[in-house]
Amino acid sequence: MVIAAFREKEPSLTETRNFKIKRTRDLRKIVMISRLVTFINVAMQELEAANAELQRQAITDELTRLYNRRAIRSRIRQQLDSGQKFSLIMFDIDHF
Repeated sequence: MVIAAFREKEPSLTETRNFKIKRTRDLRKIVMISRLVTFINVAMQELEAANAELQRQAITDELTRLYNRRAIRSRIRQQLDSGQKFSLIMFDIDHF
């Protein structure tokens, strides 16, 4: 933002001091806003990473790191909805 102002006379000492005080307050506000924006950006990145991890955990088996039943059913539904031919091979391994 650019602000241009024209004055007919030189500012008085009191006006200059008031301007400096106001400018200092404005700069402090800008710094605070900048810090808040940085905090929000970092928090958003952390939330996105946490959500990605939760999504991974929701569709994989913790022990084998393979897709769980929910993920497999979702993939089968996607393939059926696409109308493309596909093959499915399943193994049931107990006591491994």
